[in-house]
Amino acid sequence: MKPKTGMLKTQELLLQQYSNRVIIELDEIARPLLGLSNRVAKNRAKAGALPFPVFKINESAKSPYFVHISELAKHIDKCRRLAEKDFIGTN
Repeated sequence: MKPKTGMLKTQELLLQQYSNRVIIELDEIARPLLGLSNRVAKNRAKAGALPFPVFKINESAKSPYFVHISELAKHIDKCRRLAEKDFIGTN
């Protein structure tokens, strides 16, 4: 049994936020989490220029890009760690 820490993990919170779905359409996170328009996010996905892996389920040009929730959680946690390190380094 896992000990209770009182803190939910990033992935658990994302699962709650996205209705327990493990794959999230890139359009759903582009603006709120990346600050990008859907068009810019899609262009970056095509170029492999996003900070996490994305994939298509269908090879159609019109098929949406998806991100696995674990990859998104890893990216968020990495950003938080970097911010914490910068904060500690400046204080």
